[in-house]
Amino acid sequence: IVSAAYVSETSLTYNTTALASGHVLVEVSTNGREYTSSGVQFELVSVMMQDLTPYLGPVLGGTVVTIAGTGLSHAADSLHCRFGDGLPSVAASAHGSDGVRCVSPPSLPDGWSWITITSHGVPLRSGGNFMSHLAMYVSELIPPAGPVSGGTRVTVLGGPFREVSTLRCRFEGS
Repeated sequence: IVSAAYVSETSLTYNTTALASGHVLVEVSTNGREYTSSGVQFELVSVMMQDLTPYLGPVLGGTVVTIAGTGLSHAADSLHCRFGDGLPSVAASAHGSDGVRCVSPPSLPDGWSWITITSHGVPLRSGGNFMSHLAMYVSELIPPAGPVSGGTRVTVLGGPFREVSTLRCRFEGS
């Protein structure tokens, strides 16, 4: 039993208490003895974050981020991801039974942002950190050519590059 605050003839607000996950009935009383019997349910969820991949992408946005965890599948249609503070949330889509995917929004600040999973606008759990970096570019390759057999050590000039374990170069054929 918790105190409720009157908002209008058709609206009250209250803060939930810590309970086990699951559905609970919410009923209202004006005297603490007789309660409504409307049968309206509220769902308490337990969400656990386990992994975030990839953990970095450009400030321009567009990086598909997969957040693995438990307790996410039941509310997949109402989940959103919030990257840091001050930016709008982005919709999350289900990824299997134990994860969600979000696309990083444009205009992220350079550096680390905290990702929070929300349901119906309510924060459920922080999902970890995402590092955004300035857009990279390639301006020159030294040497500019090599044999088809491979093995040529190529220096890439451009920037701004970061020293991370996931740094890769991709060769695309025509």
